[in-house]
Amino acid sequence: MEAWSLPLLALVAGVFSFSSPCSLPLIPGYLSYISAIPVADLDHRQSRRRLVTSAMLFVAGFTLVFTALGVSSADSA
Repeated sequence: MEAWSLPLLALVAGVFSFSSPCSLPLIPGYLSYISAIPVADLDHRQSRRRLVTSAMLFVAGFTLVFTALGVSSADSA
């Protein structure tokens, strides 16, 4: 398997596992939790902007933490 195809394969596997019937009903509650907006207000335009900002910051935080963990555990040969 080519090295360039591994990130693409991981992305496809993540989307596939995220779209399972077990996790799809959890999305509105999850988005409401990370943005502190009630589920009923997720349709409003201003709420969407806050929701996207909160979600992007959440993803950036996870990316930063796991990248730092990966770099710190890398073999320095």
